[in-house]
Amino acid sequence: MSATEENLTILAAVDSFPLASTLFTPTKTPSSTPPPPSIQINSATGVPRAFYVSFARYLATTHSCPVLLYDYRGIGDSLTGSTPEHARALPLASIQKEWATYDQPAITMFLKDRFPDRAVVIVGHSVGAHIAPLNPAKDSVSRYLFVAPNNAHWRFHPDLKGAISTYLFPAIVAVGTRVGRSPQGLFRANAIGLCEDIPLGVARDWSYWTRFREYCTVEPHIKEVYDRFLADGDNTPNAEEHRTLAIGFTDDAFCGSREAYDAWLRLMPAAKVPLWYLDPKAELGEFGVEAVAHMGFFRKAMKEALWEPLVPFLVDGRFGERVGRGVQGEFRVKAKL
Repeated sequence: MSATEENLTILAAVDSFPLASTLFTPTKTPSSTPPPPSIQINSATGVPRAFYVSFARYLATTHSCPVLLYDYRGIGDSLTGSTPEHARALPLASIQKEWATYDQPAITMFLKDRFPDRAVVIVGHSVGAHIAPLNPAKDSVSRYLFVAPNNAHWRFHPDLKGAISTYLFPAIVAVGTRVGRSPQGLFRANAIGLCEDIPLGVARDWSYWTRFREYCTVEPHIKEVYDRFLADGDNTPNAEEHRTLAIGFTDDAFCGSREAYDAWLRLMPAAKVPLWYLDPKAELGEFGVEAVAHMGFFRKAMKEALWEPLVPFLVDGRFGERVGRGVQGEFRVKAKL
C-alpha cells in the first residue's frame, strides 16, 4: 500500500502561530470497522519532524494509519510566525504553555476534524510524552505510546559527567539568555551539543525541572493535571483495551536505570502506565539490534524488533505476545518519590 505525503501549515490554538506539519495519508481506505486510528507524533525537544518520517511512512503504508508530524514553534520549519507579535513572543515560548497547550491540541483537533471516523493516538517521544497529559484536547485521544519518557532529574543520569552537566544546566541557560542568542532570539542548544536551538522559555522549563525529582510536577498546575490524567479509565493489566504504554531501554544515556522511567510514570498515579523496559543487547540481538538508546526507536532498522510488536497496541489497544510478556508485573506506581 502507498501513502500520500502532504506538507501543511496548521495554526496553533489560542494565538494561531503557524506550525509546519506533514500529513501521511494511506491511499486506500481499509474495510475494517473501526478503521485504523490516525496518529499524532509529538517530537522530542529540539528534534525536527523529519526525524520521524520513516516511522510515519511505515504506519501509513503498512497499517493504513494517517500520521501527522509537526514542528513545535521554534523548531525545524516552525521558526517564523506570521505576525510581528509571533516573532516577539517566540523566544519566550515554553514547554508547559505554548508547546503543550497551544501547539499540541491544534494537531489533535486537525486529525479529529480530517478523520472523524478514526480514533486519535498520540506517540510521544521524550518531552513529547511529558506534554501529552497537558493537552487541552486530550478528550479526543484514545491511546498513548510514550517512547523514552524518562524523568530528567539530574540524579538519574548514568554517569557523573552527565549528572554534573544537567545540574549546571540552569546556570548555562541563564548565561545563554543574556549572551549568544540565535538570530531568532533562541537559546543556542546546538552550540553545546544538546539539540537544535530552542526557545528560551523551553530551555528554562527544561533546566528548572531537572533540579527536582518531581520533575515537571514541581509546577502546581501541572501536578494537578498529572494527578487526574486518565483517572476515569481502566488501564489495569487485565483490561481488554489498554490506553497507555511506555517503552524504555537500558542503554538510554539519560538514564542510569529504569528508575528514571518509573519516576516519571509515578507522576501520573491514576493512569497506571505499564512499562516495556528492554535491554537491546540481550533482547533484540536476534533482530540485528544491539543499541537503541534515547533516539533509536524511530530508526528504520527497528521495524521488526520494535515497530511490528507495537502495532496491535497502536491500532486497537492490545498487547501482542512480546509486549505482553515484557510488561507483566511492571506496574510500579506505588513506589515513593
